[in-house]
Amino acid sequence: MSKIIAMACLLVSGVAWADELPKMEETELFAKTVRGCKEVGTDWSHPTKQVLIERGVTLQKVSLCNDRTFPVFYAEVPYDPWLIHNNNYFLPLYGALHEANGKWPLAIVGTSDNTIIVIAEESGSVRESLEMYAE
Repeated sequence: MSKIIAMACLLVSGVAWADELPKMEETELFAKTVRGCKEVGTDWSHPTKQVLIERGVTLQKVSLCNDRTFPVFYAEVPYDPWLIHNNNYFLPLYGALHEANGKWPLAIVGTSDNTIIVIAEESGSVRESLEMYAE
């Protein structure tokens, strides 16, 4: 019985937490970081796209923002970026994407897990920031 109550509490708290997430357009990325985004489609040819494909990311669409210097990839990523044991996948991916994009920032909008990953250089190091959004 106590397991059922505990599971119900987790479910209710998860629903309440999800209700507090920003909509995609209200996230830090779309509200403050990028502007003037234009969809270029998945046929866009660029080294960053190739890095994603080689690592098993399924692209759904690509937009270029900030005078075409900031790509935003809408994609299904094969692993969860929130789990530290997936760093063996993500840290090399972030570095490869950063290099392939000429050290300009970029973002991945995870469509299967509602997570936005922003990759940028900070104090000479590649840094990622994660943000969840509501559908």
